[in-house]
Amino acid sequence: MDSVLAARLERLRARRGARSVAGKRARAGAGGAFALQLASSWRLRLLAGLAAAALLGAAFLWFRSSPLVAVSEVRISGVRGPQASTIEATLRAAARRQSTLAPSAGALRRALSAFPQVRSLAISTSFPHAMRISVQEQLPVAILQASDGARSAAAADGALLGGGLARSALPVLQVPALSSADTHEQPLDSYLTLLGAAPEALLPYVGSLQDGAKGVTATLRDGLTVYLGDGEAARAKWLSLARVLLATNLAQLRYVDVREPQRPAAGMLAGSEAAGAGAGSANGAVGSAAGSTAEQAGLVATLQRALGAGPSASPEALSPSGGGGGSEAAGAQAGGEAPGGEGAPATSSGAESAAGSTPGAEGGSAPGG
Repeated sequence: MDSVLAARLERLRARRGARSVAGKRARAGAGGAFALQLASSWRLRLLAGLAAAALLGAAFLWFRSSPLVAVSEVRISGVRGPQASTIEATLRAAARRQSTLAPSAGALRRALSAFPQVRSLAISTSFPHAMRISVQEQLPVAILQASDGARSAAAADGALLGGGLARSALPVLQVPALSSADTHEQPLDSYLTLLGAAPEALLPYVGSLQDGAKGVTATLRDGLTVYLGDGEAARAKWLSLARVLLATNLAQLRYVDVREPQRPAAGMLAGSEAAGAGAGSANGAVGSAAGSTAEQAGLVATLQRALGAGPSASPEALSPSGGGGGSEAAGAQAGGEAPGGEGAPATSSGAESAAGSTPGAEGGSAPGG
């Protein structure tokens, strides 16, 4: 009897074990199917996302170079000099091949590779069609003439700009050889610094520069000597020169000393020279260009533009101290010493020339004001 019960219990346990194993297998199969289904769903979503991203990328690439955002309005600033119109035309043509969503400053620089006077440029765009280009130039201020005959225009910072920009209106500086390293040596570096500070319209009237006992000395094309000293306060020196020339009869000037731009000095021609140079100005009603050649009249107009003064501006308004330096000028005329170290002429009671100085006297004379 016991053996029969034991056999039945064993069979019952076997059936229960079989059902348990079958249940586990069924549950495992269902979980695996769900996992497979879930993985398949994520793969589909990922593939769909990638496809959508590819389509959007392709659409953007088409749009950024499409006529919908093509550059058609170009504004350019900072371009001047003899090739300004050509540079602007080149920039406009290159800019109109771009879009406002994909601007390329490098492409514009490559388009301007034939213009060494362009130092750098910056661009900005406005959707959908506008582009603004700001150009920084290094304009030529002198022609460097090497001993072997080679010529190159040079910028104020010493950059060599090539012979294409070596126009005749620029002052000529003699150098042993054309080398960018030499342009940073003295006195050439001071020459270029001074010329770079001069009003652009005044450069054609500067013939040459040389180094002397009074520092850098410029010779204008009409023969006038200008003592500039060193490269300090270069802009103030040129403006001081401009005011002296506007306030003085150019035909009677021998030299102008602007080494101290706030206290310029002017040397007048001797009596016979002044009389010959000032012929035609005896009536006393002579303007700043009286008794001068057409070139001198052009120089006066150029100086007026450089100073922002109209043709009718008075000498007092154009004087270095703005008309407030009368006592200083009077002291200089009474026998004080000009910055150049030369004594100023004594003021006589006779008739004065159109420059306000006594013809026949020679020496340094501080311009009135």
